[in-house]
Amino acid sequence: MQGTMGLGKLPKKTLDLIDSVPVRLTADRAEIVLALANEKPATDLLLHVADIKKNKRETLLGKREIIKAVRALEELGLSVVLGKKYRVTPLRGRSASTAIFLPVYMGRDPQKAKQLSTLSPRSGNNDGYDFGLLNGYPRTAVKAYMDDDARVHGKRLLSWEEIRKLKLQERGWFGFLTFRLSRKHWRKEKERAKRWMRVIRTLHPALYSKITK
Repeated sequence: MQGTMGLGKLPKKTLDLIDSVPVRLTADRAEIVLALANEKPATDLLLHVADIKKNKRETLLGKREIIKAVRALEELGLSVVLGKKYRVTPLRGRSASTAIFLPVYMGRDPQKAKQLSTLSPRSGNNDGYDFGLLNGYPRTAVKAYMDDDARVHGKRLLSWEEIRKLKLQERGWFGFLTFRLSRKHWRKEKERAKRWMRVIRTLHPALYSKITK
């Protein structure tokens, strides 16, 4: 995997472009850095564009803001594909608001960004497998995730309880772990998250500090 580990901190103009993209999660901003660094063939993030509560819609990001975000990503050298908006309603009764998200797929290679936009991460077929590989996840972790029919029981994956204990023992890199660890290969797989941590610490120190604080 070709990255930019040999480089130092990104130029201020580049950092400003990264920080201008209106994402809610620092993890999504980290995805931009990792795609820019060629650490991921392609990746995706979510733009929170609107909320609906009691049949009233509040626009959070309009067409102009979305275009501006896309242009910022393209100016960084990333190819961008916009997905279809979808709604998420928390299971908290009728008073809960419905959030509307716009998926944004990106990568240095236009074909890979386009391919990622056609895949379903939750699919039980090759879609889910390809989605994980395009996102730069370790092959062994992707295979374990796709093969584990009872994921919550941790047959091929580390259980959430095991991950929680590991998190208490080894701090720092967990904020950069965006995939499930397999039971058989987790020691090697965690090195991918550690590498991503080092990349972001080098290229975008301020973002690194936000993730690890």
